[in-house]
Amino acid sequence: MSDLLLETERLFLRPPAQEDAEAHAELMADPLTAQFLTFDGKPQDRVIAWRTWATLSGHWNFRGFGFFSMIDKETGRWAGRAGPWFPEGWPQIEIGWGVHPDFRGRGLALEAAIATAGWTFKTQGLDEIISLIRPENAQSRRVAEKFGEKHVRTTLLVGKTAEIWSLTKADYDRLWGDRL
Repeated sequence: MSDLLLETERLFLRPPAQEDAEAHAELMADPLTAQFLTFDGKPQDRVIAWRTWATLSGHWNFRGFGFFSMIDKETGRWAGRAGPWFPEGWPQIEIGWGVHPDFRGRGLALEAAIATAGWTFKTQGLDEIISLIRPENAQSRRVAEKFGEKHVRTTLLVGKTAEIWSLTKADYDRLWGDRL
């Protein structure tokens, strides 16, 4: 796992590492992020953010895949997380994303989603991936639309309403080709 590295125009994508925990804590302390990525919608303090990071890192051990750290090529800084996620209770493998506040508005979520979805389709042999998005998360809905996902239904997930957005492998191949 330590030698796994995906590359896009502006990002290196690699499994999470201990040195990413501080920037991840900054992401999870951000009220806008917390509104959509935490169970209670509240910013996480450093202790809880560390536990969340440990969970995301451990997902790789349990499932053999997980969120990648997004490393900005220009600065070398941690820019966010993106990739496949399939915790207990999820309907199927999801491609998710979360961008550090310092890097928002640059299209990095889409860039990372394209790369990590391509890797996920290849390594997991899937015909479809989904993204779970809260209806009020306009930014993520725009990323999903640009990514080519279609809203297919709404469900309850961990006690909250979530939209299920779907992208088939055939549509991914048509839209993005073989990016890796």
